[in-house]
Amino acid sequence: MRLFVAIPVSTEVSAALVGYQSVLSPMGPFSMVPAKNMHMTLKFIGEADEETLEKVDRALASIRAEPFEMGLEGIGAFPNPKKVKVIWAALCRGSQQAVKLAREVDERLGELGFQKEGRFHPHITLARSKGGQDRDGLQKLLVSADQPAFGAFMVDGMSLMKSELHPDGARHEVLRSYAFG
Repeated sequence: MRLFVAIPVSTEVSAALVGYQSVLSPMGPFSMVPAKNMHMTLKFIGEADEETLEKVDRALASIRAEPFEMGLEGIGAFPNPKKVKVIWAALCRGSQQAVKLAREVDERLGELGFQKEGRFHPHITLARSKGGQDRDGLQKLLVSADQPAFGAFMVDGMSLMKSELHPDGARHEVLRSYAFG
């Protein structure tokens, strides 16, 4: 099974993010992330068996964190606004806490032999490029001073997720949840 660790996004913020996807749609073919799949990935684990799942579960359960508020405002692109592969929503609040949490997850799973990540850039993916976008329009949108605000929510836990790839997109399932506080 394919695993990752994530912070789920609230229903209200997911709805605002999905609403903004309609601004992106006319700019070219994108694979839009559905509301039910919106999350912030803290660490991608990859393929794992049941024994590894149990080790990961114990490691994640040992992490202690305090709840924090995450606010989303503005958009960006990977690798950059001139060559768009992924469009994401940026954090305006809670970024330091998210980075600290991702480092902790990375450290704990590193102790199990998982490769440590380099940099962590907290974001919520909105869309993935299918090629052929309106590059000028996208670039203007990405560097515009008029950036969208998507709202805020309390992060009171994280989840160990399973991802299954299907022709119509990925399907995510929460395997375990870990409460903060």
